[in-house]
Amino acid sequence: MNRRAREADFPNKFSELMERLEAANGPISAAPYQGAPVGAPHEHATRVYFLDELIALLGWTLGLGGDVVEEARLKDKTTTRMDYLGKACETDVPALLIEP
Repeated sequence: MNRRAREADFPNKFSELMERLEAANGPISAAPYQGAPVGAPHEHATRVYFLDELIALLGWTLGLGGDVVEEARLKDKTTTRMDYLGKACETDVPALLIEP
């Protein structure tokens, strides 16, 4: 799918993603331990059920050969880890940073 078609389809696809999350009708994360109350979604569940799909909707590719690296290290005066780092293919420069 070309960029214009993907951009035009984004609002519909994003709405579908949100509807699927709402239709799950409950927490997307398990309780942290047996008998504990279920609270806000864990980071991992948020990544699997929302962010991975959002990244794909934005036209980025996860996985081997993709343009998004997971748990990437950025180094300047200090080193920091980003959950997702998308690199511009032409320049290898970070163009997408996600740290929920």
